[in-house]
Amino acid sequence: ARRIAGPGLSQAYYFNVAKEDIMVALQAFLELKELHLFHDVIQNAIKEPKQKYSDFIDRTLSCFGVRSGGREIFDVLNTAEKAQLKSFSDMYKNRLKVLEKLYGVYSNNPNLKGSIKQDTSSLAETCADGVQVVTSFFENKLKSQAQLSDTQMEPLWREADVKVEDYEGYTRYLLARIFGEDFLTPLEINDQTLVISAKHSNLQDWISEIYF
Repeated sequence: ARRIAGPGLSQAYYFNVAKEDIMVALQAFLELKELHLFHDVIQNAIKEPKQKYSDFIDRTLSCFGVRSGGREIFDVLNTAEKAQLKSFSDMYKNRLKVLEKLYGVYSNNPNLKGSIKQDTSSLAETCADGVQVVTSFFENKLKSQAQLSDTQMEPLWREADVKVEDYEGYTRYLLARIFGEDFLTPLEINDQTLVISAKHSNLQDWISEIYF
């Protein structure tokens, strides 16, 4: 049996996490989304030179019954492509490991995910700061730096089931993915405060209630 409500529950069951740590995990999860988004784009860019050369040779020499001519150049491009794909794959996997350490300590830990909560005030502040992080990520990183179109970013909104540029909704979606759905429900007063009432007549003039 596990107690899920009552006095002192926050100390007995829920964990408190600093807002700064939450922002780090949120930023790491956003970068993970970006990494997945660019994975196919970068792979296609690496494959493009060989594919364009192959298409050009096929178009220009097909009338002579020649397919994939210019073998030496094709082999050079093929070797370069394999090396670049290998290098990109290694960097991709290494970056995944780093990011998973930053957010996975919460999302991949069954003892922590669902056991982290904040009081109403702290949760509101966390969500507000999180919206700023998410907004900056979309506006500055994806749109300005990466110059992604709305169509290219559409999968991010769709997976979260929110409207385009609903940064608040997307922030709540990410926080729930990292820390569990219960994270978005703030702690209640009876979860945080233990009240002891002193009723002894000798103490009544000095104190009526003690709050811990």
